[in-house]
Amino acid sequence: MTRLTRSRPQPASPAGRDADRYKTAQAIQQAHPDWLVVWGVYTREYVAFPLFRAPAGAIIQSASPDRLLQRMQQAELAFTADPARQGTEPDPFDAERHQDADAERHQDADGWQGGDSPTP
Repeated sequence: MTRLTRSRPQPASPAGRDADRYKTAQAIQQAHPDWLVVWGVYTREYVAFPLFRAPAGAIIQSASPDRLLQRMQQAELAFTADPARQGTEPDPFDAERHQDADAERHQDADGWQGGDSPTP
């Protein structure tokens, strides 16, 4: 009796299938060091995260590398070229600012006897 052997199908390697896209993302990032650029396997888009001061959520996505580059340049101009905008975004890592805010909150609560409002 001859036994049939079945070979199991091998899962496709995302890296193999998208190798060119990974290389493109890497090349874009190397040319633009102020950005973190990745290829989104699930979204099937290039995704660029600014490494410079930009508003929260300022993430660029595009299936086209050319369009991604265009939008990255627009974002750079919008968030770094306008001196009036520079420094307007609060730094979430500014510990001194957070300490001042905490001190103000505690000072406002001095004398509070309970109830809905901390004012006596």
